[in-house]
Amino acid sequence: MILIAESGSTKTDWVLVNDQNEITMFKSMGFNPFFHSSEFIAEKIKENVEFYHASKNVERLYFYGAGCSSNEMNQIVKSGLSLVYPNSLITVGHDLLACALSTYKGEPAISCILGTGSNSCYYDGQTLREEVPAIAYVLGDEGSGSYYGKKLIRDYLYNQLPSSIKEDFEDQFGSSKSEIFENVYMKPHANVYLASFMKFLNRHYHHKYVIDMIQNGMNEFLTLLAQLKIPFTRLFAPNLSEISGEVTDKDNNKFEVLTPTDSQPSMLIVRCFRTRWRPEMTLKQNGIRYKLASVMIGSEYCGHQIGASTCDLRVCRWACADSDACREGIGPTFWKIKRDPNKESIPQFKERWWHTWGKVFPVVLFNSESMCDFSPHNRSSCTLESKTKKTSCTNHNAGVVNSDFIYIHI
Repeated sequence: MILIAESGSTKTDWVLVNDQNEITMFKSMGFNPFFHSSEFIAEKIKENVEFYHASKNVERLYFYGAGCSSNEMNQIVKSGLSLVYPNSLITVGHDLLACALSTYKGEPAISCILGTGSNSCYYDGQTLREEVPAIAYVLGDEGSGSYYGKKLIRDYLYNQLPSSIKEDFEDQFGSSKSEIFENVYMKPHANVYLASFMKFLNRHYHHKYVIDMIQNGMNEFLTLLAQLKIPFTRLFAPNLSEISGEVTDKDNNKFEVLTPTDSQPSMLIVRCFRTRWRPEMTLKQNGIRYKLASVMIGSEYCGHQIGASTCDLRVCRWACADSDACREGIGPTFWKIKRDPNKESIPQFKERWWHTWGKVFPVVLFNSESMCDFSPHNRSSCTLESKTKKTSCTNHNAGVVNSDFIYIHI
């Protein structure tokens, strides 16, 4: 039998594979050698009786975990696992390696983790490099659960939470300043404590306070990725005028944008702001040919709400997902548009390709304040404009929708 574990600081996912290739999955608390001793790891595994009895005879064990970033840290975990599985061949590695291996598709790529903490790496199939180091929840972990939890608690203590969120926070947690300080500064696993507030934030995901928090957190994470020096070009539709200069985060830190060349992977982002633009399957910019890979669409009030991407960088195969549907457990929609050269010209295929998009994209009737109004078909622009503080609206046409079209050159 083989046992594979992927562990963050909050939870561990275990996959047990028997000799018939049958898979059984288990969950346990997360194990991080920066916070847990070998004895603690062994004790907690044995306390999970069902899991322990099912897995005690494994022959090989592969453990990928947060904090397993050096031989010293790996040995803490390996020693703990050896106390439980003395006859197993045990391999311990970083959770970034598991992330890179599971997302590798034969081409060099950047893999990212957003969990209790956050991290990223470059992997080419042989070598894994952390261009930007993970510096944990006190100094870093931008975009992670602990990042958002820290922001929520800080705003609560500074009395900056919206009244409805503050009342619900106090009803659920009744947290005093001393209790929060004890959990953050005195008790172990402060990062897990901070990340635990993500469930509370998810209950209020429709509130502008939470929307702004998530967008700012993601912006910081993406700004961090910009330090990986991925070349990209930005264009504004419909005239495809190029945006030049540095990118700036919310703290006014500036980051240089590298100029793409034909000899290396790069990205092209076309921004559609209050305008109409019909995308091409391929674009050529500064002598470099790009393929359409992804589209993100949303209202000005909500940000991006629906995303679509190619499954294999071919214009014929696509998948799209709606953010509100995903919250309800509804997965993506997949579709394929294939051209028969004997029956359809390229212009005819392009026309059918374009019209297929309008049929596939989900349109949800947002008639509740608890859901974000995305669809331009369901709310008049008066409603959207009032939320964007433009109240001189008298017509009832479609709302204001913006899109980002992402092209990739490989």
